[in-house]
Amino acid sequence: MQVFYFFTKDIKKFFLNATVVCVLYKGTSNVNILDRKEYHNDFLTNYENAIMYLMDKLNTEYIIKKEREERLELPEEALREAVINAMVHRDYYHESHVQIDIYHNRVEISNYGKLLFDKKYLGTKSSPRNPLLMDLLLRAGYVEKVGSGIKRIKHAMKNYNLDYDIDADEFFTLTLFRKEKFSGDNVPKNVPKKERQKFIIQKIKNRAKVTKRSLASEFNVSPKTIQRDLNELKKNKKIRYIGSKKGGHWEIIK
Repeated sequence: MQVFYFFTKDIKKFFLNATVVCVLYKGTSNVNILDRKEYHNDFLTNYENAIMYLMDKLNTEYIIKKEREERLELPEEALREAVINAMVHRDYYHESHVQIDIYHNRVEISNYGKLLFDKKYLGTKSSPRNPLLMDLLLRAGYVEKVGSGIKRIKHAMKNYNLDYDIDADEFFTLTLFRKEKFSGDNVPKNVPKKERQKFIIQKIKNRAKVTKRSLASEFNVSPKTIQRDLNELKKNKKIRYIGSKKGGHWEIIK
């Protein structure tokens, strides 16, 4: 099946679930669908179509240096690694498909299939679920045998000063967080504390795992300033933190 998927012109004729589905949503939930595409060609065509869908739906930023440069709001390298990872490591005997969801504040790329090793080794070890497919992609220059894809995603997102998250349960889901805007533009400097704390609460509503580092970058202040804001919001019973330091999340107290 793995070799067949690489060369067939229409995988859906033979394996209904071996497709890639891309969906664009309005807002931060999956309630309102703005656009949906399903790709069911051969492996590489599906991959390239998914990348083109992402590049078409995401925003382009303009960077002013000596000359004006254009770049996608999320690093293309991270998107490519995430999509190829979902396609090559998924369990093709499960009824689900590779899912790419684009929300206002994030992109989620998911596939069915538990990790074949402990999560602590993620980014350092490689244990392909589909070795023949992996070998074909290696020969075609799309992947490396070592488990370095997650490292490259982490590095690319760090260079963009953006966060990512990994949920490795029954489904493996990689979330790439988009840069949030303040009133349609970048957050201005010297936002008053009360206003900043209001927006921190709003950001927690949108993303429960928002980090201190990303908030500091968004508001152009130090992490210590954000920590003071968070402590004050907790003291005033506006927010609380649930779970461990690494795996927990913020929650709004109503």
